[in-house]
Amino acid sequence: MPVEEKIRQNKNLRKRNSSIELLRVVAMLMIIAHHHILHNPFNPLEQDPSLKQMAYVFLASLRKIGVVIFFGISAWFLCMDRNPSVRTSIKRAWKLEREGIFYGITLLCGYTIFDCFYPGNTQLEVSGAVIIKSLFPIITGVWWYITSYILFLLILPFLLTGLRKIGQKMHLALCSILFVVWGMIYGLFPKNLFGFPSNNIGEFIYLFILISYYRWYMNKISNKIACSMIAIGFSLIILVDVSGGMLYSLTGDSIFKALQNIYEIGAKLPVVLIGFGMVQLATTFEFHNSFINLLASTTLGVYMATEYPLSVQLFAHMFNIGTIYNSRFAVIYSIAAIVITFIIASLLDLLRQFIFHLLGLDNKVKMLEKLLNSRLILVWRKKILEVFDNHYESGYIQNN
Repeated sequence: MPVEEKIRQNKNLRKRNSSIELLRVVAMLMIIAHHHILHNPFNPLEQDPSLKQMAYVFLASLRKIGVVIFFGISAWFLCMDRNPSVRTSIKRAWKLEREGIFYGITLLCGYTIFDCFYPGNTQLEVSGAVIIKSLFPIITGVWWYITSYILFLLILPFLLTGLRKIGQKMHLALCSILFVVWGMIYGLFPKNLFGFPSNNIGEFIYLFILISYYRWYMNKISNKIACSMIAIGFSLIILVDVSGGMLYSLTGDSIFKALQNIYEIGAKLPVVLIGFGMVQLATTFEFHNSFINLLASTTLGVYMATEYPLSVQLFAHMFNIGTIYNSRFAVIYSIAAIVITFIIASLLDLLRQFIFHLLGLDNKVKMLEKLLNSRLILVWRKKILEVFDNHYESGYIQNN
């Protein structure tokens, strides 16, 4: 099917598919699962290998799958934008920026009040560094995903235009090189080979190049193939988890324990297989449920609320794995803690949405629209274009 026809079909899909929205919720639960272990005072990954320890290793590995799914859903639709513009990208970035500012200032005020009533609580102490980060959350990278995604949105029009201009043949060549270097070699080995750009905009660009080629030029894979990709990905993760634990038990060499954690970092091949397969399946099935859609609308807010520096400490001490690790129900306890964390943060974001609605900020960017359409901006944009045109013409004449 031609690219233009696919884009027209995508524009007709206005109603949110709850299958995709449900996958957003699942992805965020995966991310919270990793954070529950990563930020905990007690690290179960450092314990002696056992079925319980391997279960925690598996939970920790879900984080990157969640990131690939979360970004993959966005890329799935963004790559079908027929008329990308800098103005649209700025609007999208501003919506995330204002949400980040809201959470930064609101949570800072909340924890400051808590610190006043309960002074001396070192776990939730409001330091100068926290204040600076809260006032400027995006540029200080309080949430790496939000910062990287905003940067990605700003370059998206140029990336889309460039990928369309190079055509299918060159796009395929680019995908092939990236997949061999970063997909196969980096994607299957423990070391961070070729300096893969993990946890930043580079990771998003890599995934976007692959997804856009699939969406534009390839026939849709079957659900059977998508399920096979998911099964292969999880099998590889479990295989490495179990074999690393067994080899460590036999040899005592810490390198084998580290082997268990190789799929926590970066978009490794098994992670990409699972993430892409799950996004593909979600887009195949369609149903509509207002509650799921509402819950999914809170997922970015859940991420911001739970990954705020002081919230990290709060939830870590609320659900200390060390207090129950020796229990046979430890993993069940952790799963319950992950769900409870999501519910608390989701309710907080619903409150944020209500406040935005009262202030008229939920669906409009009036101030930004006025700024972008102001006479001053239009005049300066015209002058800048004239300078560039003159510079280009003079350079062209000199070179010829």
